[in-house]
Amino acid sequence: MYDSDLTGIPDYIISTKSELGKTVLGLPIIVVTEARQNNFTEGWGQCLAEMLASQKINRDDMLPVYGIVTDGEVWQFGRLVKDVFTKNRTRLPVDNIDRLFGSISHLIETAEKHRTASAKNGG
Repeated sequence: MYDSDLTGIPDYIISTKSELGKTVLGLPIIVVTEARQNNFTEGWGQCLAEMLASQKINRDDMLPVYGIVTDGEVWQFGRLVKDVFTKNRTRLPVDNIDRLFGSISHLIETAEKHRTASAKNGG
């Protein structure tokens, strides 16, 4: 995704809208990684690498980058700020769709608030 130390293609990225159009990535704020064969440990390894690369793209390691790892049935959430990674212990099943979508919506709103505050502070 970003440099010689961190390479790869994320499964999904949610980013800000770039002034240069759809083909240019804005600031990445959320990365989503598939837990292939239900292996969440490897999924989090890949997701964390993508979150680190996103931090480099953002050029502000104090701006939180959020990660989601899912096998399509279960969803887990995490956050990276500077060099501190925090994984939420809650595992949300897809059949609890209201709570799952509420969590994703909250994550997007929180990420946007952090991004807006960072922009106001010159970050």
